Amino acid sequence: FSWRDLEHKEVLVDHLFQPLALLKYACHLHGADYSAIRVVDAGDPASMEKAFRDGRGDFVHLQGPVPQQLEHDGVAAVAASMGEAVGPVAFSSLCAKRSWLETDMARAFLRAYRAGRQATAELSAPEVAKVVQPFFTEIDPSVLTSAIACYQNMGCWSGDIEIPRETYERLLDAFLYSGVITQRHPYEASIASVVE
Repeated sequence: FSWRDLEHKEVLVDHLFQPLALLKYACHLHGADYSAIRVVDAGDPASMEKAFRDGRGDFVHLQGPVPQQLEHDGVAAVAASMGEAVGPVAFSSLCAKRSWLETDMARAFLRAYRAGRQATAELSAPEVAKVVQPFFTEIDPSVLTSAIACYQNMGCWSGDIEIPRETYERLLDAFLYSGVITQRHPYEASIASVVE
């Protein structure tokens, strides 16, 4: 797969701002002209999956484990990974008022969040899949396990819960390039820490 393979093809694209920004940025990083793609807004991810299964589009832009399920079902082949194409970004972040971050509830929440994230990184992919399977009832257990292993191998849940500066800055690069933001926002003004 070359990112230029997307040019002049019909691509069902996730239009939520962050996935769209990262797709545009990945195209930029890998020499593909996003404006040459025949972009289709087929709706939310479930609608996109259905449209692709119904024969619409040459490519579809979805988060795991849906692409892996499409591959498992013989409908498609996974062509690329956004995580590998763009590199680590501050993707799944938690937002809260700074005043809340000073509360006992915030500290308790973050202890639980840290423990859950650590378990997700350290347990085997089959063990994690068993825990989260009830949230992915349409996904084959072996596919879910494989998708989780891919995310683990990319380091998505490794490290502390703090957002590293470099992942924040890379996300700003993508947002600036794609026009989601018009200026850089200082790390210190956007990212807060909680003392436990």
